[in-house]
Amino acid sequence: MMTITFQELMTEIHGMGFGALFLCAFSGALVVLYRLCTPEKSSPLSRSEQSWFATYFIGMAIFA
Repeated sequence: MMTITFQELMTEIHGMGFGALFLCAFSGALVVLYRLCTPEKSSPLSRSEQSWFATYFIGMAIFA
């Protein structure tokens, strides 16, 4: 019979939970970078979008 300790359980939750959140944030960052790098295919960014994107990247960097 296999048993798992509390520390192992917390390690698994930390790895899967934060790992999944980081992967979601990273994929969102790729979408934002694509939008920023292809201005001719999309409408120009508004002031609020620019500040939201900056906040998003700062939050992702802190999270990473």
